[in-house]
Amino acid sequence: MRDSEQKSAQSLGGGVSGDAVSVQPWLRALVRFAGFVCCLAWLAVAMPIESMHWWHASLGLGHMPQGAIVEYLARSTAALCALYGMILLWISCDLARHVQLIRLITLTVSGLTVGCCLVMWKSGLPHWWLVGDAAANLSLFVGVLWGTRNAG
Repeated sequence: MRDSEQKSAQSLGGGVSGDAVSVQPWLRALVRFAGFVCCLAWLAVAMPIESMHWWHASLGLGHMPQGAIVEYLARSTAALCALYGMILLWISCDLARHVQLIRLITLTVSGLTVGCCLVMWKSGLPHWWLVGDAAANLSLFVGVLWGTRNAG
């Protein structure tokens, strides 16, 4: 194993055994959990539009507007969320190798979260939606920063 790989593994709180690089299990679990939850958005990509209307009303969001642009935006947003989840799952397979990438992704998503919170607040989405979305994204960001704080 190269010295840089050993340093990377040790800085992530993991041990080095032979040629294997390991990281703290909690960080890998956090990234995988976030990836799995985001991948659930594939369900929204494939669900019938009638189901979207039902979920919209069931969540207390009122009547969901109809139209091509509404369906397109709902499905494409869900697809982007699911793609993000797949990227997180892929990165979690080798966190030591992708430290800078996971930092970049979580930092940009956190910045996006701040902007989206302003949009959610202005658009009148329920506070539980705004708080839940922000808490989930910022928790992942803080976890990644904490878990990679000593990495190069």
